[in-house]
Amino acid sequence: MANSIGKMRYKAELQSPTATTDAGGGSAITWSRLTDLYCNIKPISTDERYRQGQVKDSVSHDVYIRYRSDISTKYRLVYGSRNFNIKGIMNVDERDRYLLLKCQEGVAT
Repeated sequence: MANSIGKMRYKAELQSPTATTDAGGGSAITWSRLTDLYCNIKPISTDERYRQGQVKDSVSHDVYIRYRSDISTKYRLVYGSRNFNIKGIMNVDERDRYLLLKCQEGVAT
């Protein structure tokens, strides 16, 4: 495997969404911190789309973390000012040692 603990040098925050009610009776999503974890972030591809009169850029990343049983695609990772929405989760080699998170940066959840 090309990944190792030594390459996990980025400290990111794992966040979960919570639906809250606003003053107008609508709902909004707020993000709450679950934990901090170390990860290896690798950019994979970029995408540019024209949507609602604006150009929207997004970048896909492979993010490797230590195995956790409580990860969900509803969560996101925050590294500095960057948000990584988790789109897919793979148990690397099915050995419960590492998880590969397929993430997307630059798009809304």
